[in-house]
Amino acid sequence: MTQPPTAAPPPHPRGNEIIEYPPHNEEIANRVESWWDTRPCKNLFSPTSPKGGTDIIISSMIDLLHNGTKDPKKLIENTESELTYYQGKSIEIKATYLRMAYVFALEHMPLKTWGWCCERAIKMLETVGRDDVTCSQTLTKWNREFRKNRTFRSPITKKKYSPSLLDKHPEAKAIICKWAGDNLNAPLSCESLAVFVRENLAKELYEKIKDDCTLTLDEFTDSLNLTKFSVSSASRYLKHLGFRYSTRRKSYYNDKHESDENKAYRIKYINKYQEYEKDAYRWVQVPEEEAIMLENEQGLLPGVAAHYYDGMREYRVDSHPSFSERNVGLSVRRDPNVSPKVICGQDETAVKQFTF
Repeated sequence: MTQPPTAAPPPHPRGNEIIEYPPHNEEIANRVESWWDTRPCKNLFSPTSPKGGTDIIISSMIDLLHNGTKDPKKLIENTESELTYYQGKSIEIKATYLRMAYVFALEHMPLKTWGWCCERAIKMLETVGRDDVTCSQTLTKWNREFRKNRTFRSPITKKKYSPSLLDKHPEAKAIICKWAGDNLNAPLSCESLAVFVRENLAKELYEKIKDDCTLTLDEFTDSLNLTKFSVSSASRYLKHLGFRYSTRRKSYYNDKHESDENKAYRIKYINKYQEYEKDAYRWVQVPEEEAIMLENEQGLLPGVAAHYYDGMREYRVDSHPSFSERNVGLSVRRDPNVSPKVICGQDETAVKQFTF
C-alpha cells in the first residue's frame, strides 16, 4: 500500500539552508554534491578557479598567507616594488587575520556563515593581544581583494614633490638654503622668499653656472620664467627643502656651570657671599662653657664656630638643631652702618610630567 506524500518543509528564511541527502546506497551518495563544490562557495573564495575542490584551494591559500606573514613581498602584485616598514606591516596584518578566518571557514562552514568566521578570527586574535581589526567587514573586503589572484594590491607610494627648477639646477637649492638660513630671524617668510626668487635668484644662479652656460644673463633669466613666482610656490619650496614654521620650537640651554670663567669666579663669589652673610639673620651667640658642653654631650662639631670673642662663640644657626630655638640675629662682625640683607637662592630642576 502506497503512503501519501509528505508535505515539503517550509523554505529557510535566508534561503541558504543545508539539505541533507539520505545515502540510500553508494551510487546515490557518490552523486551528492559537496558544499565546497557549489557555485556560491566558489564565488565566495575562488571565483576564477576550475570547478570543484574549493576546500583544497582554501588550504593552499592558508599556507600562502602563512608564508606571507614572514615575507610580505610574496603577497603583493608587484613583487619588485620596495615596501616601507609600515607597508610591510599592513600586509602582515591582512595575512594574519585572513589566514585565521580561512581556518575557521574550513572547520565550520557551511554550518556557520563567512561573517561568523571573520568575527571568530578577530576574537581569537584578541586573546593573544592583537587588536588591529575590530570589524568583520574589513576581513570580507580583504577576502575579495585576495581571492582572485592570491595577492593584495601593491601599496600606493606617493611621489615626493620636487620642484623642476631644483631638479634642473641643483645649485639653486644651495642658494635658497643659504639665503633662508641667513634670514631665519628676519623673519623668514614665504613672501620674502618669493621676492628673493623673483629678483635675485637668477643672478646668483647665473654667476655659478655662467662658465658652462651659453646664454646671456637676460636670456637665462627669461628661460627660468621666475617673474611670476608666487607665494604658494615659495611655500612648497620651503617645505621641500625641510623648513617648517612653528610658533614653538625645541631649544637647548647650557647653564655654563663648568665653563672656565665660572670656575675661576667661584672663589671670588664664595668670599663675597661670606661677607654678605654677616648682614643676614643667620647667627647665634653661645657662651664658651655652654658650647663646650654641647660638643661633649649633644654632638656639636668642634671647630665649626665662625668667631670667638670675650668668652663667647658665634655659630651659624644650622650648626646644631638646638640653635633654631634661640634668638637668631645678625653677626657681631658686621658693619653697623650697612643695612641687613635677605639672601634668596635659586636653582633649576627637571620635571617629568605624569610620572605618578
